[in-house]
Amino acid sequence: MDSFLVVFSSYISINPIDISVILAILLAVFLLSLSAFASASEIAFFSLSPTDIESLDPDKNTSDKLIQQFRDDSERTLATILITNNLVNVAIIMLCNYIFSSLFTFKEEWLQFLCVTILLTFCFYSLVRLFQRFIVEEIHWHSVEVVSKALFSSVSCFGLSKLYC
Repeated sequence: MDSFLVVFSSYISINPIDISVILAILLAVFLLSLSAFASASEIAFFSLSPTDIESLDPDKNTSDKLIQQFRDDSERTLATILITNNLVNVAIIMLCNYIFSSLFTFKEEWLQFLCVTILLTFCFYSLVRLFQRFIVEEIHWHSVEVVSKALFSSVSCFGLSKLYC
């Protein structure tokens, strides 16, 4: 095992962490939470019970009015949330690729391709999706009503729907 690590380490060198890598990590974490929020919004909007929908009062509450509008145009709302989530996920993968390429220098191109393809694309993206689903399930089971009535969620979807359509 030790000889494998010695041979493997002769193909890879580790670079020092600079400020751009730290900023990229922080931005990736922020985007990860934004992606989890988008996934939670999707579940919150489309898992409201008939009782929850009937309890909305669009005349008295601005967020209830926005929620009602989004429910009426559910295809556009879903498309907006999914497009946002996909764009954010692509940005996370691009940032992680930058982080990975900044931290490691490969002396062989095949090894770089193999590591980036396997580690970044499959393993890391799977972890991102797992983290998102965990956050979504926690938010969904504990506070669907709070998330669905959140003004921030409604205003965010409203702004994004204007951006995309």
